[in-house]
Amino acid sequence: MESEKFFFNKKTSQNPETQENKEKEAREVYANEIFSEAKDKLRKYLPNFYRDIPTKLDYQDNAEDFKINYHFEGENLNINIRPPENLSGKTVDDLKKIESNFLVFQDVAENETILKKTQDFFFLTHEYIHGINRTLLKEYRPDIIQIIEVKRKEIEESDEAKKKELQQEERNSIFPVLGESSPISIERIMVEKILQDETINGQEKDNARRFWKNHEKSLLLKKLEDDPKSKYSELDETMIYYKLYQKFGEKGILDFIKNFEFEKLSKI
Repeated sequence: MESEKFFFNKKTSQNPETQENKEKEAREVYANEIFSEAKDKLRKYLPNFYRDIPTKLDYQDNAEDFKINYHFEGENLNINIRPPENLSGKTVDDLKKIESNFLVFQDVAENETILKKTQDFFFLTHEYIHGINRTLLKEYRPDIIQIIEVKRKEIEESDEAKKKELQQEERNSIFPVLGESSPISIERIMVEKILQDETINGQEKDNARRFWKNHEKSLLLKKLEDDPKSKYSELDETMIYYKLYQKFGEKGILDFIKNFEFEKLSKI
C-alpha cells in the first residue's frame, strides 16, 4: 500500500513474519519496527550527528497516564513508553493504520487526530536523540558530564528547599546541551527533511507537518520566564540547535557541543 511507504520501508513490510516475531506481542514488533525506522531516518538525514547506541525499548499500553522517558544504565539506553491506549487484540498492521488523538500538545491539538505510527515515530526519535546528545557529550566533553554528576549528587544530598533552588539552577544552566533543545530542534529538522523527501507520500508528509505544527504552537504558549512581560517562549530556547544547523549544518551542532562553556552560560 502506498500509505505504508514512509515509516515502514518496502523491505520491512514485505518480509514474512519470522518465528521470533510470531512469539512476540504485536505491540512489541510494531514498536521495534517504528524504532528501527526512526534510527534509519536519523542516520540518513543526519549522518554526522547520528550515533548507534545499544537500546532497550519498553513499550507498554493501557497506562493510567501517558508517560515517556529515557535513562542510561551504563552505556545502554532505556526508552520507556506508556500510552493510555488499549492495544490488545490489534495486529501489527492494525497498529500501523490507527488514527489516535494527540497524546501530547492536547492544549492546542484539541480533537485533532494523527496516525499513531507518526506520533510514535516522533516519540521514539525524541528520546533517542536525548541518548545521542548525551553520547556526544561523553565523547567530546567528559568534563561537562562530570560537572553534571557532581551537581546532581549535591541536589540528592540537599534538603527540600535547597533542592528546589539547585534544580532550577541546573535547568537554567545545562538546558541547551542536555535539555530539550537537541531533541526538539532535531525533530524540526527531521520534519523538514521528510517534507523534502521525494520517496515519502503525501499522507505521511501531512501527518509529520501536523505533528510539528502542534508542537510549535504548544512551545509558543509557554513563557521562558515566569515574568508575564517576557517576550521569549520555550520555542526560542529549544531552537538553539536548529538555528546552528540552519547556518552551519551538522558541524555547527557538533562544534557547539565541543566548545560549550558551562560556567559562562550558567551566568547568562
